[in-house]
Amino acid sequence: MAGDLVAQLDDVSWVNRPAVSTRLKRRLIPLCAYYLVRARRGSQPADAVARFHLGNGARLERVNWLGDISEAGIRRSAGLAVNYRYSLEDLDRNQEAYVTRGAVVASRQVERSAKLAVNYSMTRALSQPLL
Repeated sequence: MAGDLVAQLDDVSWVNRPAVSTRLKRRLIPLCAYYLVRARRGSQPADAVARFHLGNGARLERVNWLGDISEAGIRRSAGLAVNYRYSLEDLDRNQEAYVTRGAVVASRQVERSAKLAVNYSMTRALSQPLL
């Protein structure tokens, strides 16, 4: 399955093919959300941009499909772009959660998307034959 996903992304014409784009969107947004919320480099989020924003008290707000449709954006991140929200009333609390516990404060939408990636992976793993 992962190989199929990579093969579809290698042909950048998927951007102009609505059926392929829709299939990719359903898989890539949850995977991106999972990466941003759960993937770690030591005790810190794996993504450097996420570390910057979260360390400054932002909340991971949204993963945008085709948010960067430049050639570089399509090749680098399949056109995905991320919004971080800075709210004055939450800034200190978010920063403290990140600094003390390494917590990634994310919107419900992003959390739900990350769970979809986990659920999909578990479903796929359970459907694979045991060796």
